[in-house]
Amino acid sequence: MTTNNDFTYHVPVMLQECIDGLVINPDGIYVDVTFGGGGHSKAIFEQLSPKGQLIVFDQDPDARNNAWEAPNFHFVAANFAFLKNHLRVLGFPLVDGILADLGVSSHQFDDAKRGFSIRANEQLDMRMNQSGDVTAQNIVATYNEEELARIFRAYGELDHPYKTAVELVKARNKSKIKTTGDLELVRNIDGGIALTFATTSTGNITMTGLMGSVTPLSSLTTTSSSTGGLVLAGGSITTSGDQSHAVIISANNSVSLISNSGSLSINRNVTLTGSTSNLLLKAAANIDLLASRAVTTNGGSITFHSDSDASGAGYIQLASAASLASNGGNITLGGGTTVATGYAVGAGSVTDGITLYQATISAGAGNVILNGKGKSTGGIGVYIYGNDSATASANDSGITTTTGNITINGYGVSSLGLYLLKPNTHIISSSGNISIQSTGGVDLY
Repeated sequence: MTTNNDFTYHVPVMLQECIDGLVINPDGIYVDVTFGGGGHSKAIFEQLSPKGQLIVFDQDPDARNNAWEAPNFHFVAANFAFLKNHLRVLGFPLVDGILADLGVSSHQFDDAKRGFSIRANEQLDMRMNQSGDVTAQNIVATYNEEELARIFRAYGELDHPYKTAVELVKARNKSKIKTTGDLELVRNIDGGIALTFATTSTGNITMTGLMGSVTPLSSLTTTSSSTGGLVLAGGSITTSGDQSHAVIISANNSVSLISNSGSLSINRNVTLTGSTSNLLLKAAANIDLLASRAVTTNGGSITFHSDSDASGAGYIQLASAASLASNGGNITLGGGTTVATGYAVGAGSVTDGITLYQATISAGAGNVILNGKGKSTGGIGVYIYGNDSATASANDSGITTTTGNITINGYGVSSLGLYLLKPNTHIISSSGNISIQSTGGVDLY
């Protein structure tokens, strides 16, 4: 017997428990109605004698590549809905055991061209049998609201299947829906109601494509009670009010989080893995990266743009042990070009424009730009606060590049433009330039 031992096609779940439950008779007749990668079938076949028989079903042509040749092994390239008929034809009207591992396989999700996953923007296919005529694209394009609602209710278990169907029909009337990325459904939500995404276990919430503006939404909150997370496969979330993200944000594409009249708060790690994946945080008010949270890109830029409405209120704060690392991308805090149009500006009880409180910024070969302005008398433009102990390197605070340049524009209001306080504060570029322009003086204390 020659078998495919590569379980990357589909990893069998609870393999041993399934085999134990079959209580295999070596001379018996067994059926695996969902052959897939052949993991379960191989385990069954290894316990059969030459008299034993294994019949497997799979309508996916890719699964045939995992079959093997043996006198007592029978591959049926068909849907197991016709199980009885095929067994009679093969001469096995009675069997000793049947195994069914129902659902989509790992292979079908991982192969983006199959159209089962929203992790990549591919054609809507979703056919188990690719020789079939009807694709998900056909269904989305031609089924009426009642038919779509029935599918969403029976197979998607949606809370509001008919409303989803109505929104889908509206969307396809505006433009054709051909890819997974085109499946963007925006629900109308009354103003003042917060939109909450929640996970209660280890699963993720995945959002793909341009999410668009959800105004008149007052706020967007993401929460997690365990290890689940919000996954943006690329695109943007725009609200009129505050956004508070308390779950992991991970993406392979660029991500934008925009609040047109509120603030942004990041309370979990943000990771962008694509080499050109950029992160934009843009708020009319404040931007907070909370304690011990890390924002990391793999060469993409990181931009924090507070006070984007030029109202003169919108600070940027990196709390204790927070970090920004771009691995070669540019990092900009205070995304505007002049004091009046985009510098981070102190607001409320926070009088300083940009504060690194025992926090670090590292850009490698990328450039770092900080544009900060104090709020009122005594307000510091850019404030880098270190640790009392000169040996507490874990609480370093400052900016580091290798070949990238560092530019700090600090505008103090009857105060310092740039203030480095306490030991372990630093501004270091191994071979790049460092430029500091300060209104109100520079103090290294």
